[in-house]
Amino acid sequence: MFSVQHLVTDLQNLGLRSGVTLLVHSTWPSSAAPLPQTLLDALLTVLGPTGTLMVPTFTYTTVDSPSPTTTPTENGTQYLPGSVFRIRSTPADSRIVGPLPELVRTRPKARRSRHPVFSFAAIGPNAPLLTHTAPFHFPFGSNSPLAHLHRLNGELLLLNTDQRSNLLLHLAEVWAEVPYLLSTLRVKVGQERWRTMRGKPGCTEGFVKIEPLLRQARLIRYGTIGSMPAQRMNVQAVVSMAVALLKGAPDALLCDSPNCTFCQFARRITQKPQPLPSAPHFELL
Repeated sequence: MFSVQHLVTDLQNLGLRSGVTLLVHSTWPSSAAPLPQTLLDALLTVLGPTGTLMVPTFTYTTVDSPSPTTTPTENGTQYLPGSVFRIRSTPADSRIVGPLPELVRTRPKARRSRHPVFSFAAIGPNAPLLTHTAPFHFPFGSNSPLAHLHRLNGELLLLNTDQRSNLLLHLAEVWAEVPYLLSTLRVKVGQERWRTMRGKPGCTEGFVKIEPLLRQARLIRYGTIGSMPAQRMNVQAVVSMAVALLKGAPDALLCDSPNCTFCQFARRITQKPQPLPSAPHFELL
């Protein structure tokens, strides 16, 4: 069992300091890890009153079967019966994001963004700024909580997981304008109301391909929090490298599995000849 002070020391040894705006994405092992509440207490202790903690509070229970006329069959999504998203009561899906986000969401003074599938919760002075906008389409793009985190020069902490959980790479996909963000989701937004969301994020299995580049550039700091392996990164540095990579090779972060319907579809889209840009407009002086 790990105490709060033990975890505080581990976090500080990883380079985490007070006043930081931090996104944490974690998975939870079955044994020998710190309790989620103990980790939360340690994170808030290190960040202090001027720091802000943000976590993903995703809710795939709001997603329904795809529209055959608007959604590619290759989007690789498994669908569930849709339920209405309630910003104050719909719990974070612990199967997807682990147990920590629900502890953050239910904490007094926590703020949550309004996206019915890809919401985030935050605690701290920057929480209102991080969560006040949540674009329905392209939920990890501009004006999303991730974009606000980037603007604040925040940091990312991955716990007991790897680059497959690096949500910043979805932001980079949008900003690099990769051609494969065509998938949609049908989302329940009211008792009898549905909307089709554009810009659904896809497979992340190929995200591990960026780790050697980040490591070579010394953009990852590795450590252990309790018994959990950890990676700490600067948001702006990671996004800058990922955008540059994807602009040069849009398929660079797609996985190589022949069974991945999303990445096979995305690779076909990426390899199609793209239309030539229109000629620039000149005015005679």
